[in-house]
Amino acid sequence: MFTKELLVMLSVMVCCLAACNSKPANTATAAPDSIAKQPDTYAQPERVAFLEDPFKDINRFDIAVGNDFIDSVYQAYATGTDTTSERDLCLGDACTSYLTIENSNENTTLYMAKTNCYEYGFGNDQFLLKNDSLYFTRRFNVNVEEYPTAQTDTKWRIEETVHWFNGDSVTRYIRTTFTRKLDGFDFTLKNVTPVLTPADTSAYANDVEHLKQILTLKEKIAAD
Repeated sequence: MFTKELLVMLSVMVCCLAACNSKPANTATAAPDSIAKQPDTYAQPERVAFLEDPFKDINRFDIAVGNDFIDSVYQAYATGTDTTSERDLCLGDACTSYLTIENSNENTTLYMAKTNCYEYGFGNDQFLLKNDSLYFTRRFNVNVEEYPTAQTDTKWRIEETVHWFNGDSVTRYIRTTFTRKLDGFDFTLKNVTPVLTPADTSAYANDVEHLKQILTLKEKIAAD
């Protein structure tokens, strides 16, 4: 039985869990994948003042997140595949929704999860499994880097971490930037260059655990 304090800690991990350690694994350049074609250009939903930003809205999965591969996979899978969802799962300071898209023809499953921790930030994650094994993950988080003072606004850290898993090798790309103004910020990070960095030896296990935490949120909430 989980204590309430442990459950709150797990909810924050879902929103804000970052990569651990810095021990490099074998790396390899990710090759073009046959699953998805180059994504078509499609317009972002209008970001209207006083309404929930679609990047923060945990029940909006129909937006281009800014990663060409996962955007193209979503476009290819959004229709004609088995889709299920769990929405508005709230635990502690975080609320999460996730979408599951299964493609039996290619034996792949795409999980898309969005979490809003409100004044602490928000997250937007995708996990693509091939033959029940992780193939691609994208972890996107907006977290407080510096809390506001009488002289300065909150400083936000916006970071995207992408892993490509290929057998015993893993390739990691990271895009990181900072802002003191979230309104109107381009969360696709199209003007931020991805940096190839050594991947943690625990990257696969960490991403599996993070996905497990998301998929078991409903049970954790029921047990609270």
